[in-house]
Amino acid sequence: MRRSSHIQIWTVWFLVGFATALLLQRSVIVAFGGDTASLLHVGSGSRYRNAIEQELGNIPEFPSIGHDGQTFYLIARDPFGKRGIPDLISGSGYRYRRILLPLLAGLGGLASPRTTLTGLALWSAVGFGLGVAGVGLLTRLLSLRSWPIIGILGNPGYWFSVMLLTSDALAGGLAFSGLAVWFSQRKRLSLVAFAAAADRKSVVSGKSVDLGGRRIIKNKPIPSPPCPPLSI
Repeated sequence: MRRSSHIQIWTVWFLVGFATALLLQRSVIVAFGGDTASLLHVGSGSRYRNAIEQELGNIPEFPSIGHDGQTFYLIARDPFGKRGIPDLISGSGYRYRRILLPLLAGLGGLASPRTTLTGLALWSAVGFGLGVAGVGLLTRLLSLRSWPIIGILGNPGYWFSVMLLTSDALAGGLAFSGLAVWFSQRKRLSLVAFAAAADRKSVVSGKSVDLGGRRIIKNKPIPSPPCPPLSI
């Protein structure tokens, strides 16, 4: 298969995934009064509520302490820990390990509060698109049926990640696209994707994704990718 064909397949599935993620996010926003801040799911009892409302104004309330999107927002506003956010966040050392999404969303802390919020939503959607694109290209490269694409498009974990603005969609998307690029024989680019996906929370071997290190497709050995830590 020619490289131009790889790019076309990847692009089509990326757009499908990106559009799906935006629709999922839109469903949350509409359900909670049209405020994009509803994607942060800030709880009524959250210790972060006052800090976030000082920047975004009154925002929708959610039960209990809320979800992780509020933490990623605060990190995006202070990615280098110069404004006291690490002192506010519980377990900040652990939280700051997953820095890629907030760093991109907040432009290194330079973006305004609303721009940072929009950035979190868009980069989460990009992550969903990367995941769908990676799986879509892998199914073609490995001559698989279409069920893996259906699986990732309908994966509740991926849905919740883009609806709650957590880093899982982006990390998983980079990992899947990295695998697809590896099998497209663009190994340097794949290593960049693997490195961007890596963190210290959860690790899996790239070999396990490749069904034990080597898979025989049409009687041809397929070399497995290296074993970087992948966040999934």
